[in-house]
Amino acid sequence: MADPNDPFAHDEDPIEGLREHLNWQPAWLRAIAMAWQCKEYEERLCSDDDAVVRKAFQDVNYVLPKGLKIRVKHPDVAKTEELNMVYSELEDGSGYGWHRDALTTEVIFRLPQRPQESHQAYALADYLASGRSYPFTCC
Repeated sequence: MADPNDPFAHDEDPIEGLREHLNWQPAWLRAIAMAWQCKEYEERLCSDDDAVVRKAFQDVNYVLPKGLKIRVKHPDVAKTEELNMVYSELEDGSGYGWHRDALTTEVIFRLPQRPQESHQAYALADYLASGRSYPFTCC
């Protein structure tokens, strides 16, 4: 149990944060592969219901950290083709691949509420130490 008098008791463990980041990468690939193979899974993964999305990630052996809310969106086929966001032959003829400049990811951060002025420097340090400033270490 954390010492209530320790000002650093709630800091995120950087090793755990790195572990979480490394676990995310294959989990996201498994989720993509499942969505490509199973329309029902794709629907759950793209749900607006946080509990349904969390369960979809659990189905690929990944537990989303508390404090992290992920929204996965269905591909907009017309927009995808318009922006050349398809896996296809590369323009230089060197093979197949994704057109990287067109693949986008949106991450939304919530701006923390402003503390009183005398606490702002400490609040920033504590915010950084909590892991909340990194999208995939929000444990």
